[in-house]
Amino acid sequence: MTIQPIDLSAVLSVVFGGLFVLIPTIALTFRFALKPVLEAIAGARAGRPDLDQLAQRVAALELQMQAAKPSTQLPPRISPVADLPAGESTPDWQKKIGTTT
Repeated sequence: MTIQPIDLSAVLSVVFGGLFVLIPTIALTFRFALKPVLEAIAGARAGRPDLDQLAQRVAALELQMQAAKPSTQLPPRISPVADLPAGESTPDWQKKIGTTT
């Protein structure tokens, strides 16, 4: 088995020709991909409201809600997990499906 010599000028011309096309393509892709992200970050930093103004707005909204419905009370907070009766370590639904630990 003989090894053929490599034509270095042909290899370099193909590599540089490919890079000549790929580098601008990659640059344009990154520009169009990153521009909206950077604009959003800059807009968020520039348009960030002052915390004092935000606190005043929340207080005003709370006053409006209290004025609109003064008798409405919020429901009590209920735990989503029911407490087990004393002495039981496994809930009924686990006993029914047989997945006790």
